Amino acid sequence: IGAWGCIEGKPPITFQKSHYDVLRVPATAGTSEIRKAYLRRCRALRHPLACGPLALEDFYQTTEAYRVLSSTSRRMDYNESRLVNEALFGRLRFDNRMLAFALRHIAHRAHKRSEVIVDRLEIERRFQEPLQRGLQPLRARTGAALIMFASTSQEGPAEVFVEGEIGAVEQAKRGVAETLSEFDGFKAPADGLVLLIPVDLVERMQGHFRLDKEVTDWVCCSTKAEIRCLSDRVVVRGQRGYIAIVMLQQARLEWRGQVLLPNGWLLDSWSFAAVAEIRSRNTLPQMVPPVEPDLPTVRRVLYT
Repeated sequence: IGAWGCIEGKPPITFQKSHYDVLRVPATAGTSEIRKAYLRRCRALRHPLACGPLALEDFYQTTEAYRVLSSTSRRMDYNESRLVNEALFGRLRFDNRMLAFALRHIAHRAHKRSEVIVDRLEIERRFQEPLQRGLQPLRARTGAALIMFASTSQEGPAEVFVEGEIGAVEQAKRGVAETLSEFDGFKAPADGLVLLIPVDLVERMQGHFRLDKEVTDWVCCSTKAEIRCLSDRVVVRGQRGYIAIVMLQQARLEWRGQVLLPNGWLLDSWSFAAVAEIRSRNTLPQMVPPVEPDLPTVRRVLYT
């Protein structure tokens, strides 16, 4: 018998289907959410169409999952066992960082009176590099421990483990989602913006908008801005450079490019020109479209 109360070489818990998977709840679910999921699952298993030996096995699994997760102490023991099982027998058993992460969780739990949990996220391979850069700020902002393990194959997902109190884990997961949205250009970075390209112009440019390399290199060198061009949008980081980028590109976009700001505002060229003048405290005639605005545009600018 091994140190974890199991036969040597065999994991104490099978990870093919965890208690959270059985009840179909996230690892950060609260007690009330777990109870509702348990009752919902029991009602589904009582349906006449669900009868049979498999349904009986599902009912046993559901009951056991609720018994463990409904108790704070049993749930914490279960979470700890899952993490230790992953560190000793899982895919990452040869990575010393995983073992250190598991030991840190055990020590953290021993010194905390509140519930400490571990959650695991899967992300696409293309998000590995931007998320790796954002992990340290997320740790400092949320107080949760985050560690990412790269994909072992070219198409497989990367894994992110998050450990801490429930509130910190939820906040860290939201931070991860925001980082991925910023990378895809669906959310503007805190120190920049996203310039959206009109659909008809993207089609005219054969599905991919391209910046003038000489112009963008000059802007990046003089303002220290970072520019990333996607198929239908341009992501700009750096408060000193985003006004110049939009100013230089709107003429190419026939003054129809929309600007997404960090606060969620989606502005047309007139409204963004007004915002840019207010922020720069200077008149910027180059930002103003060469056509007279109509009445709805004037109202939008006044209320921006």
